[in-house]
Amino acid sequence: MSPDGVLRGGHKGWFMSSAFEAIRRYTETSDQLTDPTAIRSNRSRSHTEALIYQIEASAASVEDLMQRLRRAPTLEDRRKILETDGKVVGMLDRAFEQQLAADDAAEIHRPFADRVMQNLLGEIGELCGVEKSSH
Repeated sequence: MSPDGVLRGGHKGWFMSSAFEAIRRYTETSDQLTDPTAIRSNRSRSHTEALIYQIEASAASVEDLMQRLRRAPTLEDRRKILETDGKVVGMLDRAFEQQLAADDAAEIHRPFADRVMQNLLGEIGELCGVEKSSH
């Protein structure tokens, strides 16, 4: 999948909507899953679907946050936006973790979720002038 653009620092970047579309397409067509329909049918359908809706809602909130951060004219403005509304990033991370804990194909999906969060946090760091931790 081609990136949606390039972040400062030359890193490839994808919007959350692109990332979710890619994982949806991969999951639907993957031969890595022995029985893709079993993932939903063997679990509590409402529980799994509720987690998916939670991820989608969190991703939409994160995308809104990112658009506002990208449009903010100054570093100070971006930091204020992040301080006020940055909790949506944690909500998305927790939603990913809950879904992965309930997912028979977590070993396939975890690297993707981790990469999405890594790219997201990297862009936020660049936009808000946050240095990467050496830990």
